[in-house]
Amino acid sequence: MILPKKEHLEPFPDDIEDPVPFYYIPLIRNFYLKRFEMALDFLGECVPETILDLGCGSGIVFPELQKRCKTVIATDLTMDYARLSRLVRLENLSVGIFQSNALKVPLCNNSVDRVISISLLEHVPGVFNAVHEIHRILKNDGIAIIGVPVQRLLLITFFLLARIDYKKYHVTDYTEVMDAASKLFRKVEIKYFPFYLPKKQSLYVVLKCYK
Repeated sequence: MILPKKEHLEPFPDDIEDPVPFYYIPLIRNFYLKRFEMALDFLGECVPETILDLGCGSGIVFPELQKRCKTVIATDLTMDYARLSRLVRLENLSVGIFQSNALKVPLCNNSVDRVISISLLEHVPGVFNAVHEIHRILKNDGIAIIGVPVQRLLLITFFLLARIDYKKYHVTDYTEVMDAASKLFRKVEIKYFPFYLPKKQSLYVVLKCYK
């Protein structure tokens, strides 16, 4: 996976879901980057026209999206224009950035070819409406790549050890995301991580949703 240069990324304070320093630490980086690698594998090497990075965070995946697609746009509720604009400039990328809520994305119906959303929907209450919004903005043959953590004992233990209020950050269970996707999309493919563990013991799941 192509990463931006470390000095081009600025950490977002208290962001446990997008911890910029961890992406560059051997071994620790494996889990954090695996989410994106699974999603990018589902996305493929060539994306027609337009892709939206929904919940883009630090912009860590921008270089990979730019490599695959002619037009990349990105949005986040807690958008930091200065930091993301700096990243785009220093990495010589062409990414349109704007602020929005996942429940109300200011894009027209049937307007984007792909949506990628990694570690966002577990933070969104009323997640069915957010998945419906993804479905709305996708073109009729569009695909959404959605990644969320599996709320299992190992992950919850990690949050407890880090003294983080798990329920404050994760208000939606991954099963709610999967249920919404299965109801709204005509076909859903699923990948679990780690793949060698029973599904119920997985740490992360990525969905490929066909409109």
